[in-house]
Amino acid sequence: MGIDLPDAGARPAGVAATTTGAEPTVLTRRVDPGALLARLGTVPAAVLAAWLLAAYPLVLAGAATPVRTLVLALPVTVGLAAVAWRVPPIPRTPWWAAVATVVIAVGFGLLAATEHAEHLVLRRDAGVYALAAHWLATSGGLVVPAGLGVAGGADPTFTVESPGFYLVGDSLVPQFMSGAATALLPGGWVAGTAGILLMPALYGTLALLAMASLVGRLVGPRWAPLAALALGLPLPQLLATRTTYSEPVAQLLVLGGLCLLVGAATRVTGRRPGMALAGLAGLAVGAGPLVRIEALREVVLLVPVAGWLAARHRPQWIPLVLGAAAGVGFAAVDARSQAWPYVSDLGPWVRPLLTLCALLVAATATGVVAARLLVPRLRAAGRLERARSVVAGAGGLGVVAVAAFFVVRPAVQTAHTIRDVTTPIVEGWQRDQGLAVDGTRTYAEWSLRWVEWYVGWPALALAGGAAAMLVARAIRGRADGWAVALPLPLASTVLVLYRPGITPDHPWADRRLVPTVLPTVVLLGVAAVAALARLARSRAAAGAPAAAGVAGAPGAAGGLGAAGGVGRGGVVGRGGVVGRGRPAVAVAVALAGAAVLTVPAAVASRPLATARTEAGQVGAVDRACAAFGPGEVAVLVDARTRQEWLPALRQVCEVPAVAVPGQPTDRTATRAEVDAVVARVRAAGGRAVLVAQSGEPLPRLTAEPQRQVVGLVTAEHQRLLARPPDGLAGLTVELWVAPAS
Repeated sequence: MGIDLPDAGARPAGVAATTTGAEPTVLTRRVDPGALLARLGTVPAAVLAAWLLAAYPLVLAGAATPVRTLVLALPVTVGLAAVAWRVPPIPRTPWWAAVATVVIAVGFGLLAATEHAEHLVLRRDAGVYALAAHWLATSGGLVVPAGLGVAGGADPTFTVESPGFYLVGDSLVPQFMSGAATALLPGGWVAGTAGILLMPALYGTLALLAMASLVGRLVGPRWAPLAALALGLPLPQLLATRTTYSEPVAQLLVLGGLCLLVGAATRVTGRRPGMALAGLAGLAVGAGPLVRIEALREVVLLVPVAGWLAARHRPQWIPLVLGAAAGVGFAAVDARSQAWPYVSDLGPWVRPLLTLCALLVAATATGVVAARLLVPRLRAAGRLERARSVVAGAGGLGVVAVAAFFVVRPAVQTAHTIRDVTTPIVEGWQRDQGLAVDGTRTYAEWSLRWVEWYVGWPALALAGGAAAMLVARAIRGRADGWAVALPLPLASTVLVLYRPGITPDHPWADRRLVPTVLPTVVLLGVAAVAALARLARSRAAAGAPAAAGVAGAPGAAGGLGAAGGVGRGGVVGRGGVVGRGRPAVAVAVALAGAAVLTVPAAVASRPLATARTEAGQVGAVDRACAAFGPGEVAVLVDARTRQEWLPALRQVCEVPAVAVPGQPTDRTATRAEVDAVVARVRAAGGRAVLVAQSGEPLPRLTAEPQRQVVGLVTAEHQRLLARPPDGLAGLTVELWVAPAS
């Protein structure tokens, strides 16, 4: 079995008893480290899901003030957290494992908080999330008044749009789904912009705890600290948790949902075993699309898991499906309202996914019916095990074939996309880096290599071998925990690697690896190391060479398939790295495996582990805000200023702002274009102040003296297409102003 089941007659965890005659007497109550480790993986995700779903109606209504939101969210949060609190403890968890896990996760969280980026001047997606969250924290909603009236109403001579914000009527809406800004909202209430920028570090810390809890349940609690360390070290994880991206929030929901799902499969007592936990698992995963639309992929991949539960007559499939549907319902409302301009742009991606969902539902339903009809007949005929072995072998070979495809993919495919606004940008990078110029290339064929940059080929080999063996064991029915936990992250990893769907510069593109790819590699890698350590001990105990191959070894399969593979004395037995006796060979194998999972990641991350980007932008925006007085209207005269400063001036400084020229262009506005907009501003009763990103254009556009209000020298990440990043690129952020003449 993939999960250790608690003894039916065991006394409650955390209660010590003594026996007088036949009756136990309760002496004291203590905290159970197994319960702590289990709850660290479930309660944060439940709280986050509750917050997102309870706060969203108020966000949609533009009424998400602190008092209203807390009044609505508190009972929902307490209720869902109470459900997550009832997750079964992870058996035989030593205190050192729980404490080490917390220390490692908190350490990475503190590093992320200390080195957090300050994306407030809008350059890429992180700035959109930060600016949207800031507006939400100060106004209670995500819809931003466009302020067209400051220039006499809509007119082709000017624009209020910028990258990341769509103009809908006389309002602007953020480019992305509403859940990410909603998740950052508490930080804005507590500490303003600084609090928003620190929230990803919190979610990253909680995601590491969820990763450790999942590994503790499936592999063994003594492996939990290694899981937290191995997931925290890769560079994409480090960078995502110090930046206002949606990935850390999505990662916590997925990993917490998997912890809840495995916990639901563990709880087998009672008339409705694990029903509430399964429903909460579905709700956590189902809330993902409200945070990032790509999380629809993970929700769709719950379908075969629900089918597996239904085929085995496990009633948890019903609340799992209902919970996921409830979570997706909120995302659907958002997609059809505030986020519609963004979602409609993604139609070519969303429609195939919905088609895949329909096909997967049909195939799963057919499979469930077939299994319920065929399994009893095969069992009666004595052919069930043979049939399972054939299908299991095919499943394992299928995993090997998929892995082989990704290895050879660069030699057989060159991935392309349609021409869009990013095509000229990619072509510019290609010229600068001496690459063949083709702006439609996505470099997706190199996606497995992207992962290898940050974890190393040995870790990928361990993960691939473990995946093949675990899929085979799950099909045979010998690893129930893995059967419910593995399909979603494994299939999601395959889909992400096949089509990352992101501008292919690094480290920008590597954030696609954060929600499921890196956690899957770590989960499978730790399982493989545990199996090898168990095999080494069993061979040493039997006097056989410990270096014998893993494939085909009975002990190896057991170590992969269960947290309690060999009982209390085994290396992986019921939660341990090594059991009684602690043979040196098993310890050596465990340490070597841990080094494979951590050392390459640490080496790859070292150049940027403590390299902060975009530092100083909060102060720069504050100085820009102070440069404008009452009644003044910012008129932005060049493309870079319009792209980077328009949202910050409007949403942080609350300065009325318009930009010329009105259409996207790289040129600076002409004097005639500026004068036309200035005249409109004056006719509307405002005082126009010209704004530029350098001191060069303003003397040509106004006779009034100019002054520099921002002159920030900072750094940003490199934008590399063919190799991993190893440093930062210099970045200068300026802002010059002058009254219109």
